Amino acid sequence: MIRINCPFCGERDHSEFSYGGDASVISPLDAPAEQWLEAVFPAREYRWCSV
Repeated sequence: MIRINCPFCGERDHSEFSYGGDASVISPLDAPAEQWLEAVFPAREYRWCSV
């Protein structure tokens, strides 16, 4: 097990530091607001019932 010293949280386990994906993908800055909303907040269809 590897322990990493976090300057904010103190010593943490290595499993808390994970690879989140490719950061080299750049979105166009001139995209319409609707496209940004869909990219940042993907639509989710939650199935639930209210009692």
